[in-house]
Amino acid sequence: MNIFSPAIIQYLAEEYTDKQGMGSTLSEQIRAMSTMHWAHNTLQRCVITNYVYVMMKNSELSDPEAAMALTQTAKTDIRQHLQTLDTHYLGKSKFLFGNDCLFVDCFVAMLLTTLDLVSFDFKPFPRVKQWMTNVKQLYEDNWEEVCETHNMQVMQRGSRRASLM
Repeated sequence: MNIFSPAIIQYLAEEYTDKQGMGSTLSEQIRAMSTMHWAHNTLQRCVITNYVYVMMKNSELSDPEAAMALTQTAKTDIRQHLQTLDTHYLGKSKFLFGNDCLFVDCFVAMLLTTLDLVSFDFKPFPRVKQWMTNVKQLYEDNWEEVCETHNMQVMQRGSRRASLM
Protein backbone atom coordinates (compact mmCIF):
# COMPACT_ATOMS: atom_id res chain seq x y z
CA MET A 1 0.00 0.00 0.00
CA ASN A 2 1.36 3.36 -0.93
CA ILE A 3 0.23 6.06 1.45
CA PHE A 4 1.47 9.56 0.77
CA SER A 5 3.79 10.92 3.38
CA PRO A 6 2.45 13.65 5.66
CA ALA A 7 5.01 16.06 4.21
CA ILE A 8 3.54 15.64 0.72
CA ILE A 9 0.00 16.08 2.01
CA GLN A 10 1.03 19.19 3.93
CA TYR A 11 2.78 20.63 0.86
CA LEU A 12 -0.25 20.00 -1.37
CA ALA A 13 -2.58 21.53 1.22
CA GLU A 14 -0.42 24.63 1.57
CA GLU A 15 0.26 25.03 -2.14
CA TYR A 16 -3.20 24.30 -3.56
CA THR A 17 -5.84 24.74 -0.85
CA ASP A 18 -4.48 27.53 1.35
CA LYS A 19 -4.31 24.95 4.19
CA GLN A 20 -8.00 24.10 3.95
CA GLY A 21 -8.45 20.67 5.40
CA MET A 22 -5.46 21.08 7.74
CA GLY A 23 -7.38 22.74 10.59
CA SER A 24 -8.71 26.22 11.25
CA THR A 25 -6.19 27.29 13.91
CA LEU A 26 -2.44 26.87 14.18
CA SER A 27 -2.93 24.65 17.23
CA GLU A 28 -5.36 22.40 15.34
CA GLN A 29 -2.99 22.24 12.35
CA ILE A 30 -0.11 21.18 14.60
CA ARG A 31 -2.23 18.51 16.33
CA ALA A 32 -3.52 17.25 12.96
CA MET A 33 -0.01 17.01 11.50
CA SER A 34 1.27 15.31 14.65
CA THR A 35 -1.54 12.75 14.37
CA MET A 36 -0.83 12.24 10.69
CA HIS A 37 2.86 11.58 11.43
CA TRP A 38 1.86 9.13 14.18
CA ALA A 39 -0.46 7.34 11.75
CA HIS A 40 2.14 7.30 8.98
CA ASN A 41 4.84 5.85 11.21
CA THR A 42 3.43 3.93 14.16
CA LEU A 43 -0.06 2.99 13.03
CA GLN A 44 0.94 2.10 9.46
CA ARG A 45 3.76 -0.17 10.68
CA CYS A 46 1.44 -1.86 13.15
CA VAL A 47 -1.56 -2.24 10.82
CA ILE A 48 -0.01 -2.90 7.42
CA THR A 49 3.50 -4.24 7.99
CA ASN A 50 3.03 -6.26 11.17
CA TYR A 51 -0.58 -7.35 10.78
CA VAL A 52 -2.30 -7.21 7.38
CA TYR A 53 0.73 -8.18 5.31
CA VAL A 54 1.71 -11.02 7.65
CA MET A 55 -1.87 -12.32 7.86
CA MET A 56 -2.18 -12.36 4.08
CA LYS A 57 1.23 -13.93 3.46
CA ASN A 58 1.47 -16.21 6.51
CA SER A 59 1.57 -19.46 4.54
CA GLU A 60 4.39 -18.11 2.36
CA LEU A 61 6.61 -16.95 5.21
CA SER A 62 9.60 -19.02 6.33
CA ASP A 63 8.58 -19.10 10.00
CA PRO A 64 4.76 -19.20 10.33
CA GLU A 65 4.94 -19.49 14.13
CA ALA A 66 6.97 -16.29 14.41
CA ALA A 67 4.57 -14.65 11.98
CA MET A 68 1.59 -15.61 14.13
CA ALA A 69 3.32 -14.27 17.25
CA LEU A 70 3.96 -10.99 15.40
CA THR A 71 0.32 -10.73 14.31
CA GLN A 72 -0.89 -11.36 17.86
CA THR A 73 1.33 -8.58 19.18
CA ALA A 74 0.26 -6.31 16.33
CA LYS A 75 -3.42 -7.07 16.96
CA THR A 76 -3.00 -6.09 20.60
CA ASP A 77 -1.26 -2.87 19.52
CA ILE A 78 -3.97 -2.11 16.96
CA ARG A 79 -6.66 -2.53 19.60
CA GLN A 80 -4.80 -0.12 21.89
CA HIS A 81 -4.52 2.44 19.07
CA LEU A 82 -8.19 2.03 18.18
CA GLN A 83 -9.15 2.42 21.84
CA THR A 84 -7.18 5.68 21.95
CA LEU A 85 -8.92 6.91 18.80
CA ASP A 86 -12.29 5.79 20.16
CA THR A 87 -12.03 7.48 23.54
CA HIS A 88 -9.48 10.29 23.21
CA TYR A 89 -10.08 11.63 19.71
CA LEU A 90 -13.67 10.64 18.96
CA GLY A 91 -15.18 10.85 22.41
CA LYS A 92 -17.06 14.08 21.77
CA SER A 93 -16.82 14.83 18.08
CA LYS A 94 -17.81 13.52 14.66
CA PHE A 95 -14.24 13.67 13.31
CA LEU A 96 -10.78 13.49 14.88
CA PHE A 97 -10.55 17.22 15.59
CA GLY A 98 -14.14 18.41 15.76
CA ASN A 99 -17.07 18.49 13.38
CA ASP A 100 -15.05 19.14 10.22
CA CYS A 101 -13.35 16.38 8.28
CA LEU A 102 -9.66 17.18 7.84
CA PHE A 103 -7.03 15.53 5.66
CA VAL A 104 -5.87 13.59 8.72
CA ASP A 105 -9.33 11.97 9.00
CA CYS A 106 -9.07 10.71 5.42
CA PHE A 107 -5.47 9.62 5.91
CA VAL A 108 -6.14 7.57 9.05
CA ALA A 109 -9.45 6.17 7.76
CA MET A 110 -7.82 5.01 4.52
CA LEU A 111 -5.05 3.32 6.49
CA LEU A 112 -7.52 1.55 8.80
CA THR A 113 -9.58 0.43 5.80
CA THR A 114 -6.78 -2.02 4.98
CA LEU A 115 -7.94 -4.01 8.01
CA ASP A 116 -10.96 -5.04 5.90
CA LEU A 117 -8.59 -7.30 3.96
CA VAL A 118 -8.30 -9.54 7.01
CA SER A 119 -11.86 -9.07 8.34
CA PHE A 120 -10.77 -7.11 11.41
CA ASP A 121 -13.60 -6.64 13.91
CA PHE A 122 -14.30 -2.97 14.68
CA LYS A 123 -17.34 -3.73 16.88
CA PRO A 124 -15.47 -3.06 20.17
CA PHE A 125 -14.73 0.46 18.85
CA PRO A 126 -18.14 1.93 17.96
CA ARG A 127 -16.94 5.51 17.62
CA VAL A 128 -14.12 4.47 15.28
CA LYS A 129 -16.57 2.43 13.21
CA GLN A 130 -19.02 5.37 13.02
CA TRP A 131 -16.21 7.83 12.24
CA MET A 132 -14.99 5.65 9.36
CA THR A 133 -18.57 5.56 8.05
CA ASN A 134 -18.76 9.36 8.37
CA VAL A 135 -15.56 9.82 6.36
CA LYS A 136 -16.65 7.34 3.68
CA GLN A 137 -20.10 8.97 3.39
CA LEU A 138 -18.63 12.44 3.12
CA TYR A 139 -16.57 11.33 0.14
CA GLU A 140 -18.94 8.65 -1.14
CA ASP A 141 -18.70 9.90 -4.73
CA ASN A 142 -14.95 9.22 -4.79
CA TRP A 143 -14.39 6.70 -1.98
CA GLU A 144 -15.22 3.62 -4.05
CA GLU A 145 -13.04 4.79 -6.93
CA VAL A 146 -10.11 5.45 -4.61
CA CYS A 147 -10.59 2.06 -2.95
CA GLU A 148 -11.35 0.09 -6.13
CA THR A 149 -8.31 -2.21 -5.94
CA HIS A 150 -8.72 -2.61 -2.19
CA ASN A 151 -12.40 -3.52 -2.53
CA MET A 152 -11.62 -6.07 -5.24
CA GLN A 153 -9.06 -7.74 -2.95
CA VAL A 154 -11.56 -7.80 -0.06
CA MET A 155 -14.18 -9.45 -2.29
CA GLN A 156 -11.66 -12.00 -3.59
CA ARG A 157 -10.50 -12.87 -0.07
CA GLY A 158 -14.12 -13.09 1.08
CA SER A 159 -15.05 -15.52 -1.67
CA ARG A 160 -11.93 -17.63 -0.96
CA ARG A 161 -12.85 -17.66 2.73
CA ALA A 162 -16.44 -18.71 1.93
CA SER A 163 -15.21 -21.55 -0.29
CA LEU A 164 -13.04 -22.88 2.54
CA MET A 165 -15.90 -23.02 5.03
